Amino acid sequence: MAQVKQVRKYTKMIRISTLWAAVLFGTLFVLAGFFFQPSFAQAPAPSTVVFTGARLIDGTGRAPLEQGTLVISNGRVATIGARSAVQIPAGAVRVDVTGKTIVPGLINAHAHVNADPESTLPVRSQLIAQLRLYADYGVTTVFVLGTTPADVHEALQLRDEQAHETLDRARLYAAGPSIRAAKTPDEARQNVDRYADMKVDIIKMHINGNSSDMTPEVYGALIDQAHKRGLRVAAHMYYLKDAQGLLNAGVDIFAHSVRDQDVPAAFLAGLKRRNVGYIATLTRDLSIFVYETTPAFFSDPFFVKHEPSYRKQMTILKDPVLQETTRNSREAQSIKQALQQASRNLKILSDA
Repeated sequence: MAQVKQVRKYTKMIRISTLWAAVLFGTLFVLAGFFFQPSFAQAPAPSTVVFTGARLIDGTGRAPLEQGTLVISNGRVATIGARSAVQIPAGAVRVDVTGKTIVPGLINAHAHVNADPESTLPVRSQLIAQLRLYADYGVTTVFVLGTTPADVHEALQLRDEQAHETLDRARLYAAGPSIRAAKTPDEARQNVDRYADMKVDIIKMHINGNSSDMTPEVYGALIDQAHKRGLRVAAHMYYLKDAQGLLNAGVDIFAHSVRDQDVPAAFLAGLKRRNVGYIATLTRDLSIFVYETTPAFFSDPFFVKHEPSYRKQMTILKDPVLQETTRNSREAQSIKQALQQASRNLKILSDA
């Protein structure tokens, strides 16, 4: 257990780009990667930039636009269209991206941007560095489902500031620390009120499937109070029985997959009827055991282009002793089956 926790500690930053290393390299040109380059951070960005020749995917579900033109003015999308149909403003900076694909900024719906207690850097500086790393990989918005008491105030301060400044980092929206151990309905409501008074964006709660969990009566009061305060609730869970109880209590978002059995039709119907979100977090489970060897993406050019930002973590995760311990960890190996189940349930939900 201790070894798995150590792996989790050092994979938080690596997880930012694990998935996208396989998906994005050589195919996508995410606009964030252009505007957040150091050369543009050192001088005022041009007021109008035009990207020409790309395949454009606008995120609406429409068919991709081949040989498209995208005009960015004052940091906002101004025009998208075929080259022949777009008038390029005089004085605009033109960037030929033929052979690339432009997509909207990616959103990490379940992120953790936390300060390292062993670091000598200020909490604010650590959080900004992580948000810049997200942006460097094309993730322009992160929803932090669980801060810590050490960094929640700085995270919310950064959230407030992003409405009033030109960003060189990903946008952040955050919960407070996850509510895990409320013993009574009143205590649960008080926890919600404390975070609501801090102006969090969402309430996070934990149900782990063990005897220390909040009872349905307690987490039902938590969800009810959050809704009274105008906040949604995202729940950490693992087992179908807990997910069903949370669904019955009115939870708004499942922050992980059901990982013990196939989800039944009645559960799917409840998700659709109540418009409940479902965040699969497949790479979270993958990260528990993928470092039992040195993964191939450690040498992928897309992944390593910002390697200095997480060199320490990569060095630790390549340690043969750590890798062998992960291979011999019952918990780490059991997650392989959990990931298979999570993937199967994601397909069931998609088909439904």
